[in-house]
Amino acid sequence: MSDEEATGGMKFTRDGTMSGSPDAALANTSKITKEDALIGTWTLAGMTQNGAVIYGDPEALTQASQLGDSTLELKAGGKGSFGAEEAAWEIGADGATIKDNVGTAISAKAAGEYLVLDIGEPFDMDMTLFYRKAS
Repeated sequence: MSDEEATGGMKFTRDGTMSGSPDAALANTSKITKEDALIGTWTLAGMTQNGAVIYGDPEALTQASQLGDSTLELKAGGKGSFGAEEAAWEIGADGATIKDNVGTAISAKAAGEYLVLDIGEPFDMDMTLFYRKAS
């Protein structure tokens, strides 16, 4: 598929997994219990929405997602940013949570090299974001 701005492809698999793509199953994630697993700059590496898994170049994903600047920066002490907006994070009994600039709590879990944000949970929709550490 392609248009004036983007090129993409679509692949269908029986089990919803594909070699080289992020593991999209939230059931395969684990709690984040240590600060060092969060600290750093993260770029969008993939997302799921209504059963579809989308992954690829971070800039193309950001454009396709219509999220604007989707860079996630998490600093020591619970501070950070999501694009140009301030964010905060904490680690509690249920693992890590990231709060956006209006205080919405988003569950953050680990899946291999990915940080997985279940943004569907607080907004009652089927959507997750997968981030890969940039630095």
